[in-house]
Amino acid sequence: MECQELTVDAQSDDESLPEDSNIRKWCANQEAAAQKAGLTLKISGELLGKQMTEAGFENIVVREFKLPVGPWPADLRLKEIGRFQLVAMLEGIHGLTIALWTRFLGWNVQEVEVFLALVRNEFKSIKVHCYWPLYVVSSSLHPGLTADTFGALGTLYMDRSRGPP
Repeated sequence: MECQELTVDAQSDDESLPEDSNIRKWCANQEAAAQKAGLTLKISGELLGKQMTEAGFENIVVREFKLPVGPWPADLRLKEIGRFQLVAMLEGIHGLTIALWTRFLGWNVQEVEVFLALVRNEFKSIKVHCYWPLYVVSSSLHPGLTADTFGALGTLYMDRSRGPP
């Protein structure tokens, strides 16, 4: 079993993402809205590992990666990954934001759109070297658990004789 999650807490190792940046404000507002909805967007490898243990998984391995946003990394592979993540953020940020902010923070649609334009501009800036902390948690299934424990989806993914879905 493998679980991949990122935390909505943009980071930068070179101080190119100031604390008062619109990206950081967006992250803070996302978390504030999520909490009002009874959720959290701040994930940690420790938390994911604990949840996997509580669900009955064993031999848990937690790995942390930096998922770049934008083509700023020197490494060619990370540069390509960053380009894809930039497109995902530019095209998806409205959908990630609009319901949370209008329902839980009291913003109107126009206010959200104006602010998201500022956030998009920061994401596109070659001066900003930000990334999402990404956690990959893998484990083996506890002997007492079977694919049936997880229903049809578990059967689909855990029955190796069927091949990939």
